[in-house]
Amino acid sequence: MREEFIMHMFDMEVKVQKQEILFTNVSMKCINVLMVEDNDINAQVIQAQLEQLGMKVTRAVDGKEAVELFRNSEVHTFDVILMDILMPGMNGYEATRAIRRLHDHADALTIPIIAMTANVFVGDERTSFDAGMNGYMVKPIATEDVANTIVRNIHQ
Repeated sequence: MREEFIMHMFDMEVKVQKQEILFTNVSMKCINVLMVEDNDINAQVIQAQLEQLGMKVTRAVDGKEAVELFRNSEVHTFDVILMDILMPGMNGYEATRAIRRLHDHADALTIPIIAMTANVFVGDERTSFDAGMNGYMVKPIATEDVANTIVRNIHQ
């Protein structure tokens, strides 16, 4: 069942597809996401998609904040990290490497980190995996795609 709804943000109307997504034995309501996105509009759209599915979202506005939020979180606070690539300061690749090097955090090596990027260049996906990411999505991201990617990565 698809139904369209409109979100009003910064005097803009953004149309988002409301989708019923069914996953066998998967509850989206228990998924805690650390979303790293520097663009406010992108962050609001993605957060609305995730919350529509019942996920809890914590936002970091850049790589440095993401690393600090993760470093200071309790074990198993987050189930997945959605990581923008191009951000000022510490980019998504650098933030991913920094998180993977947090050897004093039990989740640092195992938490799924999924790249989100609007730029699609040859080698970007490989660079994401080489940095320690587990998945790769191209913006704009459809609700069904983000849900499937998250579920696929947290249940590996």
